[in-house]
Amino acid sequence: MGTHAFTHEAMNTVFDFRIRHADADYARHAAQAAFAGVDRLDTILSRFAEGSDVWRINHAGDGETVTISEECHECLRQAVRMAMATEGAFNVSVGEAADLAKKHERKKAPVSQLRSVLRRSADALVSLSEDALAVHIERSGISVDLGAIGKGFALDRARALLCEWGIRHALLSAGGSSVLAMGADSAKHAAPRGRDCENLVTVRPKAGGWVVNVAGDKLTVPLTLHNCAAGSSGTAEQGRHIIDPRRGGQSYTHVRTWALAPCAAAADALSTACMTMMPEEITKALRELGKGHAVITEDTNGRLHICRRSGVWTQIKRTHALSWPPSA
Repeated sequence: MGTHAFTHEAMNTVFDFRIRHADADYARHAAQAAFAGVDRLDTILSRFAEGSDVWRINHAGDGETVTISEECHECLRQAVRMAMATEGAFNVSVGEAADLAKKHERKKAPVSQLRSVLRRSADALVSLSEDALAVHIERSGISVDLGAIGKGFALDRARALLCEWGIRHALLSAGGSSVLAMGADSAKHAAPRGRDCENLVTVRPKAGGWVVNVAGDKLTVPLTLHNCAAGSSGTAEQGRHIIDPRRGGQSYTHVRTWALAPCAAAADALSTACMTMMPEEITKALRELGKGHAVITEDTNGRLHICRRSGVWTQIKRTHALSWPPSA
């Protein structure tokens, strides 16, 4: 049974799927079906594509109700859950603020401008219907941006589709910063290295899971994933693009963060939020999110620390090899 690699450009990144299957042609067709699903999500969740669900939400007027797809509704529902668990550190209504930050590249945007934009979005009043595929706009002005959760959400949907195809073993990656493991890669040969976008790089496969690197500035440790996801955030690729919606700034508590979760959407959202969260805030969020979640941080001295649901922070040593979930 071989491991077959397929790539596809979507959502302003490269999706890299490694599927373990006896039939290479079957694996390719399954990957193509999954990529088609990613493309569909791109047209639904992009705030830049005119007519998309998110575009219509952002451009709706006072009192309007916007009918949305099941996919957008579910992605927003998960975003709300992550916002509640992180007490607002994760917030998908910072799209306009993120645009302002990107204009200044690696420098901080003017604080007065950034906070003005955040206030405008915070003053909007939007409700997500629980019993209908709809969003109601009480007061307009919101700027929804699902970039910090959309790629992970796309991987979760790709996993579901691959399961329908009978695929049991695969490693799905979106730009290297979001990785979702299915089953295991027990092939004896070394897998080709993946994209080092946000410091999660595929390395040698290992029986019982898929191995990725947690790669900081000074320390790299292997992490074996067992049917779970890992997301990473930092400033290496996009500069100071992460906004702290609570404090209205671009100051980060950590150099890099990695989040481990049962699904990729949660891992992406949590790693983003943790960049601006204090250690005690992270431990509280992990307790709220429950079993299967953990966070790894890198400090300015290059030291890596991991926190599980117990709330205990442990420094990761060079000799360590991590496995998640630990009971797998």
